[in-house]
This record gives sequence, C-alpha cells and structure tokens, in this order.
Amino acid sequence: MRKLAVILPVVVLFPAASPAEEAPSTSANLALTSNYVSRGFTQSWGRPALQGGIDHIRPGGLFAGLWFSTLSTKEFRDGPLEVDLYGGMTGSMAGLNWTAAAYYYLYPGSSSPFVGNRRYDYAEAKLGLSQGAWSINGYWVLTQRWFGTFSDARGSSYLELGYTADLGEGWTLPVQAGFGQIRKHPEARWRQARFGLNKSLDGGLNLLLTVSRAWDRDQFYTSANYSIDPQGLVPVKRLGPTQWALTLSKSW
Repeated sequence: MRKLAVILPVVVLFPAASPAEEAPSTSANLALTSNYVSRGFTQSWGRPALQGGIDHIRPGGLFAGLWFSTLSTKEFRDGPLEVDLYGGMTGSMAGLNWTAAAYYYLYPGSSSPFVGNRRYDYAEAKLGLSQGAWSINGYWVLTQRWFGTFSDARGSSYLELGYTADLGEGWTLPVQAGFGQIRKHPEARWRQARFGLNKSLDGGLNLLLTVSRAWDRDQFYTSANYSIDPQGLVPVKRLGPTQWALTLSKSW
C-alpha cells in the first residue's frame, strides 16, 4: 500500500536560495515492474505496471514530488492510475537522519461500488528515522476516508521497519517488515514481510527482485474485497499468497 486535499494541498513554499547555497536539484525516474505490490497488497492484480516520478529538492532539505503507477481495474473500478503527491523536509540530528512529509494518494475516476461509490483517495503524514542500514517509518491517515473502504479511518497507522545489507559490487539485500491497523476496526489489521535482491547497473539503471507475503489474523482482507470486474463479478482479494515482483528502473 503509500501518497493534501482539505488538509494540505501538497504545495511546499520554498525559500529563495542565496548565492552561497547549493542549487536546487530535480530528478526523475521511470520503472517497469511485473507486479505492483504495496504494503503486502498487489495493486496491479499480479500484472505488470508502468511507474515513474519526479522529485525536486531544495537546500535545507525541503522536497516535493509526484509519482504515478498504472493499476488493475479489478482492484480499482474505472481507475487504472494512481498519482501520489507529496512534500516535506529531511534533516539530521544526533547522528540520526529524519524525514517529515505529507502524502496525498489520488485514484482518478475510481470509486468503490459497494460502499456508496466512495472514492479511494486519502492522505497520510509520515515520520521517518534512519541510521546506516536501518530505517523506521510511521504513516498516519489524515483523512476520514481511507482507500474506498472506511469513513472513520483518521488516525489509522502503518509502521515499517527496514534493513538494507550492502553485499558489495552494487548488490544490496533490502528486508522490510510492516504492521498496519485501521483505527476503530481491530478486525482490519495486517502484517507483511518483504525480502529483496537489488543490483545497481550502469547508466542509472537498477534491477530489483522482491518477494513479499502479508497476512491478517481475522481474514478481513482475505475473505472480502470492494471491487467488481466488467462482468459484474466480485474478484476476491487474496492477501495471503506470496507476491513476486521484478522491477527494472532508470533514474536521471
């Protein structure tokens, strides 16, 4: 699962840089993945997805960006695209790197057919810490509505712990564990684990193989889904099966 409407329009006001400051930088990325998996959920229903984004960083750690991915219409009715808008600030303190940001996740044209045509759009705040190979990130829902399912989700959270082992010669081994819970809905909790093998290639190319698995004790996500296919059938989201993904990306 990862993007402010009425909370914050994701517009970051950047101060002008003085001549002595480092110049702002802008970067872009494009990727093709065999399976878009977010927080243990496949967003592309196990099919390939095209992804990309642009980031702008200012002196002092201020940043803003946009990221997109194609989606499966089995997962998002009439909405084959996700667009994430975000902005925030990074810095360091007492040997720790920190990030504070706000995300808004847009699913243009998509709405849940079983919950009053509720839109999937929602907003989150993020606080993150990292040191060396370790990182921890917390996400909190800012909007009442969440992912087309709940209308009382404000304060829901997702906690993510990560470790990236450097294997040398451009190889890394990222490992991640996550825990999500929807406030006021204890049955809607889930956990996920992901392992990866990453290789940095020449020319800004990167190749990443990941395997992830998610599970929910009460089978809230395993036994139900808020989607519908063009034939009017209800495709059940299967949270449990292991999800593989091979991603080739390019950065500029």
